[in-house]
Amino acid sequence: MKYVELRSEDGGIMFDARRYLEALPSFEKLLPGGARRFATDPDHYDFYNTRCVKDLALERQLFDVDSEKFSLEFAPNVHKHDEGLTVTYVDIRSIEFRMEPAAESVPWRFNVLLDEILPEGGGIRHEFELGGGTLVIEAADLEARWRVV
Repeated sequence: MKYVELRSEDGGIMFDARRYLEALPSFEKLLPGGARRFATDPDHYDFYNTRCVKDLALERQLFDVDSEKFSLEFAPNVHKHDEGLTVTYVDIRSIEFRMEPAAESVPWRFNVLLDEILPEGGGIRHEFELGGGTLVIEAADLEARWRVV
């Protein structure tokens, strides 16, 4: 990620979105509408808010062949979230999913540590850092919708 920082510290992981939030006003107008609404939502990086992306669990990926849309469905963390999240991307340009090998079954492997949305080629680059890998989607735009599960 370009701005969001994740680093090992004292046996754990330190999460810091401050640099991203400081830089966001300089490029938010370059983000398409759906991505801009999602990225600038004050709850997005508020770790104590039920609509923060941290700790959501990637549950499902869906391709809609007819509409050529790609959706990610995230399950809520029962200790933190009231709702799950669906993020739907239009005009997909690329999807890159890299997972680190796991020596054993790790339940938090697909949990979102943090994400970052940047303008890219007239569209967006949305990067998720997961507990065991990285997911990067480049698309024209996205729609994020919180849903009761």
